[in-house]
Amino acid sequence: MRATRTLVRLHVAQGYLATARRMLDELALRSGPAELAAMEALWARAADGARRDAAVRLLDELLARVRKARRKGGRGRARKVAEA
Repeated sequence: MRATRTLVRLHVAQGYLATARRMLDELALRSGPAELAAMEALWARAADGARRDAAVRLLDELLARVRKARRKGGRGRARKVAEA
């Protein structure tokens, strides 16, 4: 698939950031990076948002594990070691 600006925008909008990054790199080789500054900024904003979302999901999973461990009445490994 040949990289175009429209395809890059579409991939960024749909969240396919790795594919969009490869297309941006290909376009930069053909047309020069100066012409793609706006698209680079669009990709960067989408990547920052994806990183934030991933961090929130990770923290939610960690919180769920902590709550589960507390419901079981222990503090995880520290309690198991103390009982042994």
